[in-house]
Amino acid sequence: MIAEEHFNNGIESASKGALEQAEHSFLRAIELQPDHPEAYYALGLICKASGRLDEAAILLSRAIELTPAAGEELYFNLGLVLKNSNRLSGAEVCLRQAIELKPDFPEAYNNLGLIFNEMDRLDKAEFCLRQAIDLSPDSSEAHNNLGVIQVKQQLPAEAEHSFRRAIRLDPANPCTHNNLGMVLQDFALYDEAQTCFRRAIELAPSFAEAYYNLGRTFEETASTTEAANCFRQAIDLKPDYLAAHFSLSTLLIITNKIAAAETLLRRIIELSPDSPDAYRRLGRVLKMMHRLDEAETAYLHAIELSPPADSDDPNFGLGILYLLQGQYTKGWGKYDLRRKLYSYADPGIKYWRGEELSGKRILLFCEQGLGDTLQFVRYARKITQLAAETTVWVQPPLERLLVNSLPRCKIYAGPATPPEQYDFACSLHSLPLAFNTSEETIPRDFPYVLPRPDAIAKWCAALDKADGGHQYRVGVIWAGNPLHHNDHNRSITFNLFSQLFDIKQISWVNLQVGNRTDDLSQTDNKIIDFSDNFSDFFETAAVIQNLDLVITVDSAVAHLAAAMGKKTWILLPYAPDWRWQLDREDSPWYPTVRLFRQQEIGDWQPVLSTVKSSLLELLTEQCLYFTY
Repeated sequence: MIAEEHFNNGIESASKGALEQAEHSFLRAIELQPDHPEAYYALGLICKASGRLDEAAILLSRAIELTPAAGEELYFNLGLVLKNSNRLSGAEVCLRQAIELKPDFPEAYNNLGLIFNEMDRLDKAEFCLRQAIDLSPDSSEAHNNLGVIQVKQQLPAEAEHSFRRAIRLDPANPCTHNNLGMVLQDFALYDEAQTCFRRAIELAPSFAEAYYNLGRTFEETASTTEAANCFRQAIDLKPDYLAAHFSLSTLLIITNKIAAAETLLRRIIELSPDSPDAYRRLGRVLKMMHRLDEAETAYLHAIELSPPADSDDPNFGLGILYLLQGQYTKGWGKYDLRRKLYSYADPGIKYWRGEELSGKRILLFCEQGLGDTLQFVRYARKITQLAAETTVWVQPPLERLLVNSLPRCKIYAGPATPPEQYDFACSLHSLPLAFNTSEETIPRDFPYVLPRPDAIAKWCAALDKADGGHQYRVGVIWAGNPLHHNDHNRSITFNLFSQLFDIKQISWVNLQVGNRTDDLSQTDNKIIDFSDNFSDFFETAAVIQNLDLVITVDSAVAHLAAAMGKKTWILLPYAPDWRWQLDREDSPWYPTVRLFRQQEIGDWQPVLSTVKSSLLELLTEQCLYFTY
């Protein structure tokens, strides 16, 4: 049998789907006629269809060599093989040749656009895809691919238009519904995005990415249970789906399913042993579980795996771990990495790192929350002993209070950097590092926050009028800043906290502000509430000065009362902020503070029971008669 007969048998077998038989025939044809270009081409297409891309590339290249006037289809198919093999430069050459041979070749333009997309040559990619659309206006694929390019060009409105056009042309394509959903999610149109992702899943029930994206929309709307279910479904469909694993780990952490988070993170490490982020997250989880040595090992492993330019994040986490343990010398330098990691205000002035300040003007600026400012503003007095002039840039709610408390400083609370010229600037958070603070050298000049006498007298009269002036006065805060990333752990439900109010001989004074003051309607006990008059911390401090005790969750008011030297009881979650350390009942930062800690994650009842019994003991010591 001559080569041509074997070739024709191969064509016939291929048309019937008998690819193995066809492959055998084409090989036999090549054996008999080594310069048979059609046999190389046909065999190359079989290898391409079966995913044997290296063989396909060799065979198709040989077909082109043997064909003096090779047609556009040969170059096109070789281009696709090289593209799918990630040999992009060669693929570009082939597809350009196909277009040169056939200028009205929309499929070649479409695939050349995809190659330029992979190369991040977005302008060329857009040009090619628009050419494909001009040549084939009803190509859903080209409209979809143009939308992908427009997303990368940060043109979301144009991308939305392209994806919607693609869906009109081919409503049964799940990928396009998924792509449109992602654009709508970026517009925060979560209901519409969910509709797109659900449609994609209906069309392709095993579409793991659509489940993942649906989970992200639930995550954005704080529907954590639904989000977790979607991430789990994505993982079930695609067990090595790292993004879904990481997103699920985040949800498990913020919902206090810490043991499950540890298990999942160890699974991530099995899938990706060189992932620094997995080890960093594991370090955080182990820290939350009080397994501090293991946490340190995890952070160190994350640092080891991170490129030097990306090691700040795990180093910062390790610094927090050291501060939690009171290892200030090891912790402060790493804690200062937060300035690289987070977009805090930076006045753009030479940063002070301990240089001589004699005759110099320095700006100290706030960086995070009100409580942080109150904790670290104590260092301003040390700075005034070194600098010619000290300005402290603080949040507006603290301005009046600190004007009275720091008479040697200029207090500024504007929205922008003060207009004056300064020699140096320094974040209040960096001052412990600048002064090389140890537990023994924490500034303890108390009180360092001072209400004004006339304001104290005003609120004394108001309290006397409210309670007769004879009872033991206790101020209360049961919820912190709702915008704080850990508020769900730090705050206590009013229904649980209000059991303290059963002690009738205490004069309870509300220090809570904001929407949570509405919680007071849930109790029949008498709570003195002046919160409508708390325009800033100046007024709150003056009320606190008239109290015997403040009981609060970890909040800015906890720092305010403690900075005033007031007896302060702080109720802490199992995984506390670093400044409260672990296990101890006292604080090196505030001598009048007593700490009450959760013994299990999320369990506040034993804490409140201890607070209640401690209150009764305190009243007995004060020789006060009590009922409850």
